[in-house]
Amino acid sequence: PESTPPRRIAQFEILGEIGRGGMGAVYKAWDHHLQRTLALKLLPTGEWDAPSIQERFMREARAAAKLRHPNIVQVHEVGAAEGHLYLAMEIIDGQTLRAHCAGEKRDLRQLVGLVKQVADGIGYAHKEGILHRDLKPQNIMIDTMGRACVADFGLALDLWERERLTVTGEVLGTP
Repeated sequence: PESTPPRRIAQFEILGEIGRGGMGAVYKAWDHHLQRTLALKLLPTGEWDAPSIQERFMREARAAAKLRHPNIVQVHEVGAAEGHLYLAMEIIDGQTLRAHCAGEKRDLRQLVGLVKQVADGIGYAHKEGILHRDLKPQNIMIDTMGRACVADFGLALDLWERERLTVTGEVLGTP
């Protein structure tokens, strides 16, 4: 993926990088239309121009946008501008579960509470027919109030969609 994003995409002003994954990078951005800060996931140009990759990105957006739960990162918008596909999402002020658990010892009750929140969010997604398929500590955000939010539905499977981009037995996600 490219290392430097454009300064602005559509109504979004890029403020800085939050993280990077297999399908792109996530940036902190300012939405000039709605006057709020959000997370903006960009599918980079170049090697990601394949229609199957773009379709997978759009399916992520559609799957995640169906979900409205306090323990799932909310999707606000998906679009294309300046040669990039983008996904505008709720920004979580905090850190990944991986970073949260690194270093200092955590209280077992607090950790069990976080696991319950993640289970509540994933249980809701399953009831809505969405399977995450890449649940790991790096895809769970913990905000400053201790709320766990499941993020990155890039490999999600919508059980209600007829056409599938993956086949049974195909290796996906992080081993």
